[in-house]
Amino acid sequence: MILVGLSLIALGAFRYDDVAGWGFAAVGIGFFAIAWVFNALKGRV
Repeated sequence: MILVGLSLIALGAFRYDDVAGWGFAAVGIGFFAIAWVFNALKGRV
């Protein structure tokens, strides 16, 4: 998930210069947040 998040942020930063870049970067940050939640809940559920 970290690789997907980094690739989405990189796409938003380097590939798209318009509003779509902000969307890709936001989804990449969302992937980081989901990975963090999964890591925090590991072994608890």
